[in-house]
Amino acid sequence: MLRFVVLSDLHAHQKDVDDASAPSRLSSLPRHQDKSTNPIAAFPDVLSNSGFVPHLIVCPGDLGDKNDSVAQDYAWRSLENLKKRLRANRLVGVVGNHDLDSRRADVSLLPNSNLRSLSPTFPLSSKGKSAKYWSDGFVFYDYENTCLLLVNSCAFHGVATTGAAEEHLHGKISKDAIQAIRKQIRQKCKSINVLVVHHHIKQHPWIPDENSHIENGPELLEVLSQTGFQWLVIHGHAHMPNISYADNTPLSPIVFSAGSVSANLWAVPNRFPRNQAYAIDVSGVPGNGLRGRITAWDWAPYVGWSPAAMTSGLPFQSGFGLRPDLSTITTQVDALFTKRASQYLDWATVAAEVDALIYLIPEDRASAFEALRTVGITVHFDAGRNPTIFSRN
Repeated sequence: MLRFVVLSDLHAHQKDVDDASAPSRLSSLPRHQDKSTNPIAAFPDVLSNSGFVPHLIVCPGDLGDKNDSVAQDYAWRSLENLKKRLRANRLVGVVGNHDLDSRRADVSLLPNSNLRSLSPTFPLSSKGKSAKYWSDGFVFYDYENTCLLLVNSCAFHGVATTGAAEEHLHGKISKDAIQAIRKQIRQKCKSINVLVVHHHIKQHPWIPDENSHIENGPELLEVLSQTGFQWLVIHGHAHMPNISYADNTPLSPIVFSAGSVSANLWAVPNRFPRNQAYAIDVSGVPGNGLRGRITAWDWAPYVGWSPAAMTSGLPFQSGFGLRPDLSTITTQVDALFTKRASQYLDWATVAAEVDALIYLIPEDRASAFEALRTVGITVHFDAGRNPTIFSRN
């Protein structure tokens, strides 16, 4: 099993957190390091209360806002300190568009100069692996039974000029890099395989008109699918929490779209995204598949971290790795009511006995709840639309 924390799109800055022009709730100023205003400072408490001890801390990019070198250094050091406090073994990052001088404000330096001067070394503690990430646009990194593939979706930002003035507006992976990945990837696969990248690898389902996803991303997804192993793809950038399958095949890549820990957010139709952080555990299963559980928390300044609401993006508890067999789920839940001779069952009891419910993505879990309703079983929710009680008519 791999256990890791995802903290994405920090967008740290050097302003007051209550300044209307501040891009996020994460300031490097000394007066904003208390738990009431700093989501990173407050996070160890909520994780300790959950009993979750991660192996990895993963940041899918955008440490600081608009290539702010002071804020980037502050954010990376904050994540390193968090790694130590949580007793995690590794800190893993990838570059985001805000981490580079994409518009070449200082032509005397390379676009990635700030990141390459960070301590500890970015994006991995291994200097050799980090150098390969920068030179090749990707790197494979082994951690016990896990293969991590880190991809630089910003490799063309601030570098390509002729005929490519808008490169900074979207992600991209070159066909040469994809071909190099294709040649190596099958022999690199382990029981757990995870791709970490900043930009969304395919069109985000919440924002169909948005166009900053990775150019050649679908081809990279195809490479993952052809390995014969299921891959978990983790990305940030859009600040819109979601989890979905890339396609309908049994070993379809699982696409985890992380919300932002602290950045200012915007609404999309019928959605109300919040700042979120995640604890994920994932295991390999027979047949080269993956199965995992996700715990999500919402952040609110002066309130702190709290269990995520369904409307926030990802709910407090969800999962992935099982497609719903609605008939089996309804039969098992109905049988549990008979077995317990009760009209009411709490969520913990049902999930413990019908564990398929744990490993459904939120969209599929909603379908399962609707199927239960058709056989006379009602699911009741708390104020955050998380399931609490099942009742049978």
